[in-house]
Amino acid sequence: MLFKKTDLGDYEAVIDGVGFVCENADKNTESRAQAIAAAYRERFGELTDFMLDEGIGEEYEGLTADRLKKALGKPVIDLDANTISYLDHKLDDDHIIEVEFDGELDEFLYLNIDG
Repeated sequence: MLFKKTDLGDYEAVIDGVGFVCENADKNTESRAQAIAAAYRERFGELTDFMLDEGIGEEYEGLTADRLKKALGKPVIDLDANTISYLDHKLDDDHIIEVEFDGELDEFLYLNIDG
């Protein structure tokens, strides 16, 4: 099983460099995580375009698509909340960047910059 139980009682896994967390894990969870990891690689450019369209450049002046792609770092995808979080991005030390999605990254819904 790809997902391992943490000390906090939830589950986590890393698939192709993408982190995943969830409250419960089974074979369906693993299949979904693998599909989302593949979709993440395929749709990364669309994701960063969505983030720019949603105004991330207003928070980080002069932000380009190339700079954003390089700065985001490892994503953590919460399978229960359908969110992609960037906890260790290189844009600043103060904010968490989060994108809400639908399906297996079929649609990006909302950008949140928290901090």
